[in-house]
Amino acid sequence: MTAIFRQFFQDKKVIQKLKDTIAKKLKIALTDEIAIIKERTTAGKDYRNANFVAYSKEYREQRIEEGRNSYPDLTRTGNMLKALTSDCRKNCSRRRRNNW
Repeated sequence: MTAIFRQFFQDKKVIQKLKDTIAKKLKIALTDEIAIIKERTTAGKDYRNANFVAYSKEYREQRIEEGRNSYPDLTRTGNMLKALTSDCRKNCSRRRRNNW
């Protein structure tokens, strides 16, 4: 049984198919997670689902005058939420070791 298992995983086509399947499933999971993060953030919640710290009175009034929300939602320019991607890369473990 072990020899069959070992031979099965030495087949390059099988290994490539497994890698492709894992990458596809991971991309779906990451896309779903990004949607959850964006929804939670625009609702003014952090990763623990607690409210963001309130704006100062002056800044809150300025935002209201601009026609924006009076609560923190981290969407002033939209750049932060647009930067979230579900990109799967081969060298992810190397980048993690180098802290980037």
